[in-house]
Amino acid sequence: MKVLVTGFPPFPGVSTNPSQTLIDALRIGIISIDGVELFPATVPVEYRGVEEIFDQLLADLQPDLVLSFGVGRHQQSLRFESLAVNLDDARIPDNAGEIRTQAKIFENGPEQIVSQLDLEALVETLSSQGIPAEISQNAGRYVCNHLLYYGSYHQDRVNHPYQFLFTHLPSMENGFVLERTVNGLETMIDWFRLQILN
Repeated sequence: MKVLVTGFPPFPGVSTNPSQTLIDALRIGIISIDGVELFPATVPVEYRGVEEIFDQLLADLQPDLVLSFGVGRHQQSLRFESLAVNLDDARIPDNAGEIRTQAKIFENGPEQIVSQLDLEALVETLSSQGIPAEISQNAGRYVCNHLLYYGSYHQDRVNHPYQFLFTHLPSMENGFVLERTVNGLETMIDWFRLQILN
């Protein structure tokens, strides 16, 4: 099973992005799972740039599973995003200097895309191992939601369809712990592998 894991670099207001910290750890081989090829990648905090890099990664790797991570304002837990909204609307610029206000991601796309994953079961699996997790229906309107919508929109429209989940990590100030996050990622991959095999 091929697994693409993406994270973001710092952006205005976030000097250290824990999703980048996770990707850096994966690049030095902190995880090794039998039967799983893991591909960690950083994607830009740019509305246009994230689409280009994401498309290239899909074309090059043809992953079975894409796990994307960003940073949220919550505390402690892994926060699984269950709802993607067709809207870019943030006060701060992306890393290319672009500000988007009330802009649709796809002009003719659905207003919302709801995850079809059994996220409650995934939360229960993680919780049983002492890893805090929760489900969210608000990924914001910045580049995280943009990638969530873009990745959800395309997952069944590419030559090699993939499972997709976007997860927000707590910030460094709000309790990000690398070891716990890595353990959570391993559990997530095992959970998805069972879903894909079944």
